Amino acid sequence: MPEDVNPSQKGPRIGFSVRGPRDFWGGIVLIALAILAIWASRDLPGQRGFAFGPGTAPRLFSGLLAFIGAAVAAGGLFVEGRATSFSSSRSWDRPKCAGSKVSLRQP
Repeated sequence: MPEDVNPSQKGPRIGFSVRGPRDFWGGIVLIALAILAIWASRDLPGQRGFAFGPGTAPRLFSGLLAFIGAAVAAGGLFVEGRATSFSSSRSWDRPKCAGSKVSLRQP
C-alpha cells in the first residue's frame, strides 16, 4: 500500500454535505417544534365537514411550520452559509441591553 493513500478514503463518498449549517439546523429545529405542536394537539378534535374544530388551526399552522422548516433545511444543504460557532466573542452571561443592568434588590 502506498504511503500517500489514506485507508479511510475508499472510493467516492456517497451522501450529502451541509453547506449552510446555521440554516440546516435552524430548519431541523423548526421541524421539531412543528412535531411537538402536532403531538400537543393530538387530543383536540379536528375538522368535521365544513365546521372547524379546536384542533384544526394548530394542525394547519404546525404543518405550515414543518413545511417552512423543511424549506430552510433544504436551503442549508444547497446554499453556502456561515459555519455554526458555539465559541463566539459574545457571551451569554453579559447583559444584552441597558435595562438588564438594573438590579432588582431593595435598598
